[in-house]
Amino acid sequence: MTPTTQSQSGQDGRPVRYRVRAIDLMVGHTLPYAVYDDHGRLLMAKGATLANHHQRRKLLALGFTDTKPPKLDLTKSNTRSDRRRQQQQALDIRVESLLFGVGRLRRDDALETEPLATLAHRIAELATESLDTALALAHLPLDWPHPLALGFRSALLTAGMLQAGDEPTETANAAVAACLAVPLHPEAGPARLEPLPHRLTAAIRVTGAYLGQVCPPSGQPVVTPIDALRDLRGSRETDEEQAAVERLLALLTPFPPGSYVRVRDQGIGVVVQLTASPAEPITLLFADGAGRRLRKPRLLVVDKMTSPIDKAVSPERVAVALDPRDLYQYTYHLDD
Repeated sequence: MTPTTQSQSGQDGRPVRYRVRAIDLMVGHTLPYAVYDDHGRLLMAKGATLANHHQRRKLLALGFTDTKPPKLDLTKSNTRSDRRRQQQQALDIRVESLLFGVGRLRRDDALETEPLATLAHRIAELATESLDTALALAHLPLDWPHPLALGFRSALLTAGMLQAGDEPTETANAAVAACLAVPLHPEAGPARLEPLPHRLTAAIRVTGAYLGQVCPPSGQPVVTPIDALRDLRGSRETDEEQAAVERLLALLTPFPPGSYVRVRDQGIGVVVQLTASPAEPITLLFADGAGRRLRKPRLLVVDKMTSPIDKAVSPERVAVALDPRDLYQYTYHLDD
């Protein structure tokens, strides 16, 4: 389906436009359509309505079906596959809602406590429920202004680093909220960071330095995760920063979810799930060796003996544009 634009007149007489495109999810699901506003914010997808009632009326006026997801009743599922699918549906809705909530943040929101605290709690929950999904969202492209994307990525990584630790929940969530706030409103940074323990501010600095290389502002060179981690390991000055680097290394491994890799004799793909062996992640192959899209992407469990990862690939060298919303559903299929 070719991207189209439909419009109707708003209350002020100006046209209200929505971009509509079909998305074939790379794991077998078909998303009939996704609706975005002019700022790239997702309004409606996968049957989960994320718009408010006023926006929903506009969508209905344009002819879209207002379908709602079924109630998630795990007690009625008799098979393991059914339960996993319902759990995944709940995760899909949670991620879409989180993306919608973070995407609406503005600079002055960094001065408020309640909105950021709520989002920080939801980010921490996502990191606990599906760490692979959180790490993938931290690395895949986001069509947001750089400060907003940087804050979201930093919050995801920081939540991932803290979810296995012994930090009190309130302190950990305050650190995640600070990650969201500081890039949006740098002047508010000291007030957000000052109450935090030094080990947490060190973790935030380390994730910021890592993301500054892996996901830099537009026009700046992109460094692969493995090279960025190698650079970080030798450049930190304090013991707390070195400890934070080691925690980040343990979290990400050389090929974190969301990173692009070239698999020998197979093609180019994106890591979707880690395994017990850091060198053998589960990878979704979507392009051939030249970077051209495959007709049908496929999942591959990397074998370091027969089909090892030759190297990490910079996103700038991949001709296939990936949307993170197309990819975060993959994990449960690996268990079916």
